[in-house]
Amino acid sequence: MMRRVLSWLIIALNLGWGAHAQTSQAVPEYTMKAAYLYNFALLTTWPTTSPFGASFNLCLYGQDDFGPALDVLNGKEVNGQRVQVLRIERAEDALQCRLIFIGETNTSRISQLAKVLGRAPILTVTDGYPARSIGAMIHLAPENHRLSFEVNTGATESANLQLSSKLLRLAARVVSP
Repeated sequence: MMRRVLSWLIIALNLGWGAHAQTSQAVPEYTMKAAYLYNFALLTTWPTTSPFGASFNLCLYGQDDFGPALDVLNGKEVNGQRVQVLRIERAEDALQCRLIFIGETNTSRISQLAKVLGRAPILTVTDGYPARSIGAMIHLAPENHRLSFEVNTGATESANLQLSSKLLRLAARVVSP
């Protein structure tokens, strides 16, 4: 299973939506980002004492540019739990999430979310802000017509999350502030 996930992630990393823009086989940006989120979830270990329910809540906070691309993850499994995609409006609702994608939003909402999350074992991913400036753990960004990501290991360690060494090797950058 892990070998298949890693192979798929490597393929996803090597596909560039801009590099294939002329063909009908281009992978839409947010379809690719949804695949990354799923693979980030598969390659992360949460503390066994985490107070989460039976489902794996993958949440979106802020602007929703995913459309139906994120909804295809509903029902897939992560560590034996079925994924449930939630779009949340209130920062307080983030505490029910295992992974939260932070879409574009205003600074006060980001500050409020950071206060609510604190050191909770919730994997935070963004694409609109530099990861370190808002304390996100993973920052997705286009680089040379490809989608790449940066990992903030200081933030993951503070939340007691472990990222697979395979995931860390695939990152364009690993930072530890």
